[in-house]
Amino acid sequence: MRNMDIRNTPRETEQIKTEQKINNLNKNKKNNFIKKLIIFNLILFFIGIVIFSFFQEQKNTEFIKVENFEKEIEEKNKENIESETEIIGNKIVEEEKINVENKNETIALSPAEAEKIIKNKASKTIIAIKNKDFETVANLTHPENNLTFSPYANLNKKNLSFSQTEIKNILNDSTKYIWGEYNGISAGEIKMTFANYYEDFIYDQDYFNAEKISYNENLSSGKIKNNAQDFFPNSIIVEYYFSGFDPELTEAGMDWQSLRLIFIEIDGDWYLRAISHDELTI
Repeated sequence: MRNMDIRNTPRETEQIKTEQKINNLNKNKKNNFIKKLIIFNLILFFIGIVIFSFFQEQKNTEFIKVENFEKEIEEKNKENIESETEIIGNKIVEEEKINVENKNETIALSPAEAEKIIKNKASKTIIAIKNKDFETVANLTHPENNLTFSPYANLNKKNLSFSQTEIKNILNDSTKYIWGEYNGISAGEIKMTFANYYEDFIYDQDYFNAEKISYNENLSSGKIKNNAQDFFPNSIIVEYYFSGFDPELTEAGMDWQSLRLIFIEIDGDWYLRAISHDELTI
């Protein structure tokens, strides 16, 4: 058998070359596409890292801010606690001082000693009160201490007090103050101007011409305790006393009235500190 020599025609050869070129071109395009895809993915990856780093930094910044804020709050709370502790400590110290002072034995002057010290000043005071001369009354008080008024014998922290300046014009004060509560079954608020209070609970009798005057000696007592010496330790109390006005009631001890002027000593001098009214109480 004779071998046959198979050869491509020029046209077939050209076609094969064209196909090879197309295959190479497609292969190159594919390779380029893959390269671009890889580059694109790398770019996305780096962008992702940048974005992640940015947000992580923001998160860390916010965390630091929150942490710093919490530290500031904690420091402020600590400062407030220390400040409050200091204030409370100072209050405790002051209270302890007051308690120590109150625990100290109150050595009241004898009636004779008290009279010798305060008689002239007390006379000047009761005359000024009788004449409604409250400028003089104000000058008999200490400029740094208020003058306290109590409608009954028992003094307390609720009693109204007025400064030296206020006392000078107090009769012209139209304000209706609550001075306390009336004693008795039908008790109610004692609400009135100072002028009315003066008539009812200060100079309701002519105490300048009192039946008796005592110095650090209690002439009267009702159900309400006279605590002036406890409330103002080492004070001098001058009492202007009437045993009564109606014979039948006076005999039964039901008609007495008194006015007490309470003086305290400051830097070796004596000043009017309180005016207390007293009568039969139930």
